[in-house]
Amino acid sequence: MRRRPDGAGGGGAVTGQAPPAFAIGRSEGAHGLLLTVSGDVDIDASTGLREALEAAVAESGSVVVDLGRVTFIDSTGLGALVAGNNAAVARSTSLRLRAVPPGIARLFEITGLDSVLTVEPAATSTGD
Repeated sequence: MRRRPDGAGGGGAVTGQAPPAFAIGRSEGAHGLLLTVSGDVDIDASTGLREALEAAVAESGSVVVDLGRVTFIDSTGLGALVAGNNAAVARSTSLRLRAVPPGIARLFEITGLDSVLTVEPAATSTGD
């Protein structure tokens, strides 16, 4: 059994479903390196995220981390984001988070990480 979050943040109902597979996609863009994170970022995945972030900031002057497909993040995942941010600061590299799900944004607020991590504003639709 796995505890699944309400709103993709933390806490929630226990389910019998396996967690979504953790993965990190990587692509080069005109404005730097894009890492697309998906699935559960938990104790099993946090080392992979930390290593990917640290490698990305070592290689590029600008790194964007898309969290739009993250379904869950725990304290070890938050720690990996902080470690990546610290590595970026040490190298004078830009590290920005994009498409942060509301439940995870709420965790950033609760923990004070919203004042530490750089989060791009949510995209807004231009039509009705």
